[in-house]
Amino acid sequence: MAAARQYSCSAGGEDLCQVAVHLTFASSAGHCLIGRHLYFTKEWAGDEERRELTGVPDELCFAAKPRLAADMLHAAAQQGISASFFLGDEVYGGRELRTVCRELGLGYVVKVRSNHQVTTPATKLSVTKAAARLPKRAWQRTRTGAGQKGVRG
Repeated sequence: MAAARQYSCSAGGEDLCQVAVHLTFASSAGHCLIGRHLYFTKEWAGDEERRELTGVPDELCFAAKPRLAADMLHAAAQQGISASFFLGDEVYGGRELRTVCRELGLGYVVKVRSNHQVTTPATKLSVTKAAARLPKRAWQRTRTGAGQKGVRG
C-alpha cells in the first residue's frame, strides 16, 4: 500500500518504497514513538483508482513532510506531552516548521540547505559562507552513523 518511487534516506536515494514521518519522544530514560504519518507523494495521493484498489481512506491525502510533522507536534502538545526541543533533518528545516516550534515554545535544531540565508549583525549570507568564517577550532569531527564522518560546530 502507498509504495511509490521516491527519495528515501534509508535506501540512499530514490527507490520504490513507503516513507513515513515519525515523531519520537526522547529523554535520559529512553525514547518512544509517539506519532507517525504515512507520506503520500502528490502523484500517489491523486490516483483515485490506486487508492481504491489499496484501501486508502479518502481522508488521507497529500501533505508535505513538514506539515505532517507540524500536525504531530500540535497533537502531542494538545495531549499534554511537553518537550524542550525538536530535532530534524534538512526536510524539516523550513520556515513553516520552525515557526510551529516557536509557537509551541520548543527550541529546535534542524538541518538547513547549504544556500539557506542567515542574518548576522554585519550582513546576510548563506550558512555555507557563515560556517566558513568560523575558526577551525569551532568544529569537531564526529561519526554520524554507518561509519560516515560528520562535522559538528
